[in-house]
Amino acid sequence: MQKTVRRLQQDGTGLYDFAWRFNGARIVDDLTTPATKGSGSSIKTNPPFIAIDNDNRPRRCWPFNGFVGQLGVLFPIGVNITAISVDHLPQELALSVSNAPRNIKIWGFTEVVYPREGPSIRDAPSISHPDFAFKPVAEFQYDAFGPTHIQTFPVFPVGGPFDGIVAEILDNWGGGSTCLYRIRVHGQAQSDY
Repeated sequence: MQKTVRRLQQDGTGLYDFAWRFNGARIVDDLTTPATKGSGSSIKTNPPFIAIDNDNRPRRCWPFNGFVGQLGVLFPIGVNITAISVDHLPQELALSVSNAPRNIKIWGFTEVVYPREGPSIRDAPSISHPDFAFKPVAEFQYDAFGPTHIQTFPVFPVGGPFDGIVAEILDNWGGGSTCLYRIRVHGQAQSDY
């Protein structure tokens, strides 16, 4: 029964999304760049949870000023991550793809059990928190000019499970602001083992 429900919750990738808010994921404000409207931008200000929603209509993205920012997402259950997908608008619908994320680094995190074990806090995304231990999970380039607007990327062989991720956006395709339409996390739930 649970496998059937998961299959019904799959989207265009054919993979279950642990970062989808309707599957129980939520934004970690302490690990997230504030949403802002770029000066002269036509993108309206949306809350960060838009990036873990499945409504990818034009202007339904999470925007922030400049090209560097990050989004923290907490999963409802521990996940052994196998792939990450990123969405932007198809080129045919976008006025410009200059605000699409370009280079992205994904960090897996777990809640810290004291005394602290694992990687030091220095090995962490730009915005970090002492209650989490971070580990790099993937680094890739989203191709705004690629053949598809939903792109799936492999992860490093880092194990897990992770309680969540931080998507650290390192730059965009030349825009004054950046807009993330959706981030998806694929893998296997800890309880499946």
